[in-house]
Amino acid sequence: MLQGVVYERKGDLSNAVKGYEKALALNPRFAPAANNLAYLYSEHGGDKNRALALAELAKEMAPEEPRISDTLGWILYRRGVYQRALTLLKESASKLPDNVEVQYHLGMTYAKLGDTNSARQALGRAVASPASFAGKDEARRLLGEL
Repeated sequence: MLQGVVYERKGDLSNAVKGYEKALALNPRFAPAANNLAYLYSEHGGDKNRALALAELAKEMAPEEPRISDTLGWILYRRGVYQRALTLLKESASKLPDNVEVQYHLGMTYAKLGDTNSARQALGRAVASPASFAGKDEARRLLGEL
């Protein structure tokens, strides 16, 4: 697991995937490795079906973990399953209110569901942060359109 985390932070995603896969080979129900691998597959051109299966497994193993709820919610958002995604992302945002990436995911989901006020609030929190995150430009653009 640690190997996967180190490689991911270095930007070496191929070796990060291998590290998480090794962790899952040792313990196929290890939620942190399943979650991180699901995220990498979802965000970086991996097997989207495997990403969903891993995120669902992680959620089953650690149902209260907000980062897992975020991962699964974002994967569902990308699949167009917005209502279920919203439930998970609201859960994650309630536990991680200062996490700008979670706010971004939540705002994007609200926007898809037509709740412009909630989308503005979540996206506003995300873009107001000095922290950078994948999707910040998209969040700014959508916020300007709402």
